[in-house]
Amino acid sequence: DKHSIFGHYKALLAARKQLPALADPLAQGYHYQQFTDPGLYAMVRQSGKARALVVVNLTNTNKTVSFSEQSKSTLIYRQGFGSGAAIGPFGTHIYKLP
Repeated sequence: DKHSIFGHYKALLAARKQLPALADPLAQGYHYQQFTDPGLYAMVRQSGKARALVVVNLTNTNKTVSFSEQSKSTLIYRQGFGSGAAIGPFGTHIYKLP
């Protein structure tokens, strides 16, 4: 069941395996400034040329995200009940950036 705790951790581990920037303990992280909505927290992790964008919705409402590299990015992980580009309440999206 993808909505179970086990399913959640299994999906996170799969994302970590796909993105070296998430697995590398020496990866650099920085706050992603493109979102002005205070209900969204976004951070980029970079290891060499590999980059991952982690976006967390800190509110109890759906939030739609849009960023300049979105069309070239791949959504690797989705937690929450949003649809499309929307992140559900207290949900998380992880993108592989170009």
